Amino acid sequence: MDSRSPTEKRLFLGIPAPAGIFTPLRALQEKLADAPGIRWIADENLHITVFFFGNVAEELIPNLIEMIRIALRGFEPFELIFDQFCLAPKGRDPRMIWARYHKAEAFRLLVRRITDLYEQIQPELQVRRSPVPHVTVARLGGDVGPHYNVPLQANASFRADTLVLWSSDLQPGGAVYEVVARFEL
Repeated sequence: MDSRSPTEKRLFLGIPAPAGIFTPLRALQEKLADAPGIRWIADENLHITVFFFGNVAEELIPNLIEMIRIALRGFEPFELIFDQFCLAPKGRDPRMIWARYHKAEAFRLLVRRITDLYEQIQPELQVRRSPVPHVTVARLGGDVGPHYNVPLQANASFRADTLVLWSSDLQPGGAVYEVVARFEL
């Protein structure tokens, strides 16, 4: 359950999952149908996180929306190219399956713009400086055996032209997302 106060919302900015992810995702789900401990993320919750704001007081949300609009001024749509499905985090006990995209300079710059503006409000933030664009497609529980490590590639790219500010309400059955604002590039 959420630890936020009733006057806060847990917010993040993301790119909605591209339609092209669903065909290779269904193939992966079929391939791992008998693997134990996988909790697939609901289709409507699939996204590429640009920035996680955390708990934000409701009265500050209009200012946050305006800050995002300012950060996005003049920012053009860009292409992200699918790389593969992989276990994450790399180098530690995996807890997720990602649909990973190739690093893109435009994505890095987008994250940087949002980070730079938000750090003016929250200077104590420690933000990853080299973000990997990815969609978390599943969470893993229990023993992760070699049957999970099945990279599946697809020739899919998409044009990132929309960002969404979502609120995330953590429930026992998984997060419930609500659109707070939408931004077109």
